Amino acid sequence: MWEWITPRSANMCLLTDPLIFWLRNVSDLLIGAAYALIPFGLASFLSERRDIEFGWLAWLFAVFIALCGATHWMHIWLVFFPHYTAEAFLKAVTALASITTAGAVIALLPEIKRLPTPAMMEQEHSKRIKAEVALRDALEERSNRELQKHVETQDLLIKELNHRVKNTLATVQAMAALSFKEIGAETRPSLDAFQARLLALSKAHNLLNETNWTGASLADLVRTELAFGADLRRVTTDGPVVHLTAREAVPLALVIHELATNALKYGALRDNIAGRLETSWDVVGNRLCFRWACCLESERIAPPTRQGFGLRMIRQAIERELFGELRMDWEPDGLKLRLSVPLEKQQGTAEQVGWFSESAARHCT
Repeated sequence: MWEWITPRSANMCLLTDPLIFWLRNVSDLLIGAAYALIPFGLASFLSERRDIEFGWLAWLFAVFIALCGATHWMHIWLVFFPHYTAEAFLKAVTALASITTAGAVIALLPEIKRLPTPAMMEQEHSKRIKAEVALRDALEERSNRELQKHVETQDLLIKELNHRVKNTLATVQAMAALSFKEIGAETRPSLDAFQARLLALSKAHNLLNETNWTGASLADLVRTELAFGADLRRVTTDGPVVHLTAREAVPLALVIHELATNALKYGALRDNIAGRLETSWDVVGNRLCFRWACCLESERIAPPTRQGFGLRMIRQAIERELFGELRMDWEPDGLKLRLSVPLEKQQGTAEQVGWFSESAARHCT
C-alpha cells in the first residue's frame, strides 16, 4: 500500500515504518498549528492593550514562536520535497530570532524582576486605601471640630442677641411706665395696651429662642398668645403643622395678640358671656390660609365705627410686612377674619381650605 510514495529524503527509515511516519508528521503539524495560534493570540491582545509595558518584547516573542512553528511544518515538507536550502534559511532566521529574544529577555531581566506581583499590587492598594481612610477621618474630624466651634459661636451670639433684645424691651417698657407715670385714669388703658404688645413681642421672641431663631410652630404661637388672659376651653384650633420663619412669626404674633385682645374686650372671650373662638389654618401651595372666627351664642355686637391702632397694625403686618391679603367681616355674632400670606419654607401638601374672596381664593382654593 506504500508503493505510491517515492522516497526522496535521506531519512529512509520514516518511509519504511508507517507508524513512525504518521506519528512524526501529525505531531509536527499540531505543534506548528499551536505555535501559530500563540502569536495570533499575543498579537490580538497587544493590539488592544497598547499600554502594556515591554510590549515590543512580546511582539518579538510572537515572531520567534511563529518561526518555531514554521520549522515544524518544514519538517513535513522535507519528507516529500527535499528543499534543504529553504530549511537552512528558515532555521537561520529562527536562530536569529531566538538569539535576539533571549538577549532581550536577559537584558531586561532586572527590570522585569522589579515589576510588581499581584500580591505586591494588592498590598500597595491596601496601603493606599488605609491612607485615604486615615486622611478622610482626619478631614472629617477637623470639619466636625470647626462645625462644633461654629455652632458654639453661633449659640453664643444668639444668646447675646436674645439678652440684648430682652433688655431693650424691658427698657422700653420701663421708659413707657416712667413717661406716663402721672397719667390719669382715662389714658391708663393706652399704657396697658402698649405694655401688652411688648409682652406679646417678648413671647414671640421666647418661642424663637427655643429654636435659636430658626423658626416657630404656628400652633405654639397661637397657643402662647391666647394663653395670656383667655380661657382656652372656649378656644378650638385646627390645622396642620406649619413651621414659620422668624420673619413670619413676629408679625403674626402681634396680629394674633391684637385679635385675642379684641376678643377678650369686645368679643366671644369676654367674661360672663357665652361664646367661643374658632381658629383654623391650612397650607395651599406655598401660602398659609388662616381663619379667626368669634362666635357669640346670645349677644350681638355692632361693627366698630372707627379703625383703631390695633386694626391698623393688623393690616400693616399682613399686607406690608408679610405681603399677604386680609379680609375682616364684622358679623352680629363676632369678627370673622381671613388672611392669606406666602410662606418662605415649603410645608408639604395640604388639603384645600375653601374660604376667601376672589383675589385670595386664587391662593387658598
